[in-house]
Amino acid sequence: MFWVMGLLLLLTFLSGCAPSMTTERWFFQKPGMTDAQRKQDQRECLSDSIDPVGPIRMAEFIHLDRQSYEECMKRRGYALRIER
Repeated sequence: MFWVMGLLLLLTFLSGCAPSMTTERWFFQKPGMTDAQRKQDQRECLSDSIDPVGPIRMAEFIHLDRQSYEECMKRRGYALRIER
């Protein structure tokens, strides 16, 4: 019984240390755009926003300039929406 109480106390302690799980959904909206058109614009903006750092290998991370991506989408008439 003592180990059950210890386990519960440990789980309670660890849950207090965990980061709060807020669910946010970020997306770009533009009236009158189809899903296919939006995805095409996103692909183009993502491609333009990748920071080239030499030859890309599968094991390397690709750096995305988020600000550049957001600006590209806004230039195309999209508005950033955040749902919480």
